[in-house]
Amino acid sequence: MNRLYTVYFLEDGDQLRIDYSPDPSLDAAYLQAEGAVLSSPLPAREAVSLVRHLRGGIFNRPRSPQGLWRKASRWLWQRGFGQPPGDPRLRPGRIPGRPEKTEEIIAGRMLLPSEAAWALGRPVEDELHLLYLMGRCDRRPGIDSAGCARCGGQDTQREYCPLCRREDCERCPDCSSMGEIRACRLLYFAPFADKAAPCPIQPVFPGELTLAQERASLQLVDALHSSREVLIWAVCGAGKTEVAFPAIAHALARGQRVLFTVPRREVVIELEPRLKKAFPGLPISVYYGGRREWGPLSQLVLATTHQTLRFYRAFDLAILDESDAYPYHGSRLLPRALQRSLKDDGRLVYMTATPSPALHRRARWGRLPLIAIPARYHGHPVPEPKLLAGPMSQTPLRLPPICWEIIHKTLQQGFPLFVFVPTVALSEAVGRHLSSQLGSQVAYTHARDPQRSEKRALFADQGGVLVTTTLLERGITVPCADVLVLFAHHPVFDAGTLVQMAGRSGRSIQRPWGDVHFLGQRVTAEMRRAQQMIQEMNRLARVGGYLKEER
Repeated sequence: MNRLYTVYFLEDGDQLRIDYSPDPSLDAAYLQAEGAVLSSPLPAREAVSLVRHLRGGIFNRPRSPQGLWRKASRWLWQRGFGQPPGDPRLRPGRIPGRPEKTEEIIAGRMLLPSEAAWALGRPVEDELHLLYLMGRCDRRPGIDSAGCARCGGQDTQREYCPLCRREDCERCPDCSSMGEIRACRLLYFAPFADKAAPCPIQPVFPGELTLAQERASLQLVDALHSSREVLIWAVCGAGKTEVAFPAIAHALARGQRVLFTVPRREVVIELEPRLKKAFPGLPISVYYGGRREWGPLSQLVLATTHQTLRFYRAFDLAILDESDAYPYHGSRLLPRALQRSLKDDGRLVYMTATPSPALHRRARWGRLPLIAIPARYHGHPVPEPKLLAGPMSQTPLRLPPICWEIIHKTLQQGFPLFVFVPTVALSEAVGRHLSSQLGSQVAYTHARDPQRSEKRALFADQGGVLVTTTLLERGITVPCADVLVLFAHHPVFDAGTLVQMAGRSGRSIQRPWGDVHFLGQRVTAEMRRAQQMIQEMNRLARVGGYLKEER
């Protein structure tokens, strides 16, 4: 149930304490002071505004209870809240028992009272407020003059609120999927006050690390001693996740708290058993949309980047995998939330196959330590894309002859072929067009296709041609596959996306090479940049001695 907040004052010797509370009698009892109520129950943001108004500057602050009452009365009347209560005397009430369980839940988090209540199965705002009085947590209106307290969003909306009954209560649409934030509600937050107990543990790897992985893992542990941020740039399929395990173990052994975060929910689900096998016996908290786990944070946490909106000064080390992936990539809110989840001296590791131009620039200028993993486990170079241009159109659909040559060649060799297109409409149009010529060898899918999982599994098992969107640019390995990107000039296909799609080829030991073609109306700068990124990593792999004798 949503609470409103009453402004009060307490007399402590010759000092006046002016504050707001869901239950001022609790404050009077805990602080063992006498005072009076100065307002009717108010929404959180208005309660904060009145407190600031009453505190004022050092020269215009009221020096008596009567002066405070008059000043509060004027403020309330001007804003349509009516007069303070007729009997303003503040009588001591009941103090909740020491809220240890509530403190465990709020530690390292930023939560609404309703979220903390859900975790503990009972109303807890009085306990949260007691923690505030004890100096164990802080609080803030969900929305104030700086924007949304949880995500930092500025584009708030004013509308009727069923909680405070006001017609113009502000809400934040940007993070509403995580629970509604409104100006009338409080967020409570607290950092972790203490270190965790040292946890000496050696990671268990699923197999032997490659030379490139082993070197990178040692470099990462060393770099984190002196750098706040580190970039790990790995080719697709290089096994970058395992490279972070020694750094995680090193942090755990020092009593530090670690976050492993990725943008996509399905990757968290896939990583959970891998992390539990790598760190057997270690409790791991796992958070993603649709999974409700509200116990105290474990020393190692696995979560989507959206879940970082609920973390606060919790972690000494954060590993961000797939930093180039949606929805983290391009978000204004999630990078801010990730930074807030770190302690003041926390470390952040970016892991990606396609660093953003900003990260790439910082690394090139020497402002961000760069650790490269330029080779896959099988020791062969990543297939370098061929850049092609030809006459093509979307409406009516027209494909150049070279497109058919590429498709027929792959099918004649018996290899699977990914055909990537930029839009849902094109996936259906191209899929139907290819099916009319090639029959059942062709399937097509996209994010709106209810049969996408079945088609993906069938393609991985039986091969053929799968026409798809960026839905399958990552997170799928099909042995021996070739890749054709159609309409590669489309603005949806930036260099990072093209690199990810090219990375579907050459991943298996059975056929560690493959054919990759980018085919557009023209060769764009993004197509060239993607080709150059792959060529650069192959060059580093050769220089580092990571490649076997090439075929």
